[in-house]
Amino acid sequence: LVYDSDAAGIGAAERGLDVFDQAELPVRVVVLPGESDPDAFLRRDGAEAFRRACAAALPIFDYRLAMAEQRHDARTVEGKVGIVNELGTLIITVSNPVRQGEYIRLLADHLGVREEAVRGQLGRIGRGRPGVGAPRQPAAPPPVSEASARLLTERELLHLLVATPAARASLRGAVTAEAFTEPEHRELAAALLAGDAESIDPGRLRERLRNETAVSLLSRFLIAEPHAKDPLRAARACVRRIQRIGLQERVDGLLEALRDADRAMDRERVETLKVELQDLYRELNVSAQAP
Repeated sequence: LVYDSDAAGIGAAERGLDVFDQAELPVRVVVLPGESDPDAFLRRDGAEAFRRACAAALPIFDYRLAMAEQRHDARTVEGKVGIVNELGTLIITVSNPVRQGEYIRLLADHLGVREEAVRGQLGRIGRGRPGVGAPRQPAAPPPVSEASARLLTERELLHLLVATPAARASLRGAVTAEAFTEPEHRELAAALLAGDAESIDPGRLRERLRNETAVSLLSRFLIAEPHAKDPLRAARACVRRIQRIGLQERVDGLLEALRDADRAMDRERVETLKVELQDLYRELNVSAQAP
């Protein structure tokens, strides 16, 4: 589906998507840059640009999530609650238990909250609507899915880099694609931090991506503007958080190795690890004092 990108077109898309989803039709939504309508976009940018946009079309749920993030700040507790409440009205009407369970998992993972918390809130939403029950519970509950602080920070940084070309140039030497943990994050970061990335249009950025999840992330970020008042400053703060989290992960690994060496009574190994830990703690202290 390709709707106009103005407020009326977005409203029409959101109203129609619930119907398509409940009917289990495999619909995807094409996101056009700016406030383009399909006809004007085709005349201005040509068929090839339109084909690139169609290739990056978002599944219904991803599109609804991106639109909800425009209205709610997912970095805050209140924003997460707002997103769950908004998407919950869609999720509780999904009759297919597999599809419903996957939506719940995706939402919990994206927001960095527990699936049980999302299910609990959806149950409250369902009880408030006549004829709609709580989300179906699987016969055997899946393991808890909880996104780490690092993954959430990586997504925030990628969103800021997508929305702020100046940040791509400014941070190119401060962070590399290897600093990101997920394959789709690394691929998108590599495209955003390339030498010409600050001057390239979103369609060309999509062409550099092979990972479907990375393409979906880019499309989602292009829909929703970051909530940061100063995007460049916020991006720099994300880089520092990622660096601190990485240092803490190294500390945790050394502490585990130290316990193993102590149990094995390997004195030489213990002393070596203590020196490495002291160096890391100093780095952490310096990092914590950075603005």
